[in-house]
Amino acid sequence: MNRKIILAGSGGHAKVLRNILEETNLIISYLVTKDRDDDIIEKYFSSSKIIEDKDILLLEKNKTEIVNGIGSLPYSISRSSFFRRFHQSGYKFKTIISKHAFVSKESIIEEGVQVFPGAVIQPGVTIGRNTIINTGALIDHDCLVGSNNHIAPGAVLSGNVRTDDNVHVGTNASIIQGIEIGQNSVISAGVCAVKDVPSNHTLFSAKSTLTKNK
Repeated sequence: MNRKIILAGSGGHAKVLRNILEETNLIISYLVTKDRDDDIIEKYFSSSKIIEDKDILLLEKNKTEIVNGIGSLPYSISRSSFFRRFHQSGYKFKTIISKHAFVSKESIIEEGVQVFPGAVIQPGVTIGRNTIINTGALIDHDCLVGSNNHIAPGAVLSGNVRTDDNVHVGTNASIIQGIEIGQNSVISAGVCAVKDVPSNHTLFSAKSTLTKNK
């Protein structure tokens, strides 16, 4: 049975997801947004019915799937909170993989993961729930990527890297082989992580002292 698609969000992240959904001729039946920008809705989401968060609970769980189009920024919990709220309510989140990405058959991709064009996921990798593998990101062999991660455009995880839950790896950042990144931590854009990063810290440069997140 084909389920109706609910897309949450109407910003840049949601626009990219719309394109990926169109690759496989999937139609967005409902758009969840508080932003009533008529120009954006007309240009990108004109065929979708506009609803609010609370309206999702009026839709049948077994006839719908949610696509989490809320963007992911460092230190923000909006995306993960939305996922947790509706996942706990029994709604299914759709896993999205662009046909222009490479995902090894020997990898594990959990519920609600989004893999954008140009991304590469190699054998032995596990990607946790509600994680974004953004445009052109590379996840090499045997990495374990936690839930609610954002691996930003162009980021590289070498072999056997482990990231815990709620980790943000910034644009063009890289993590060398065997490194572990603790939960709620951030690797800033362009940084190369050459040592483990504990939970609740931000790495601003490879040589800098770690800064504890507030």
